[in-house]
Amino acid sequence: VSVQLYANYAIGKDVQAMKAVVGEEALSSEDLLYLEFLDKFERKFVAQGAYD
Repeated sequence: VSVQLYANYAIGKDVQAMKAVVGEEALSSEDLLYLEFLDKFERKFVAQGAYD
């Protein structure tokens, strides 16, 4: 499961970089899902405290 999380995170970071170049309008619906995952992953998992 952790491999899948980090793989999706990496794809999300790639999509985020692509968004900066082509704009959000050019992204596919799948790309937008990866961006949503990236946002939630960073807010809820990466930013959690040591005791969360």
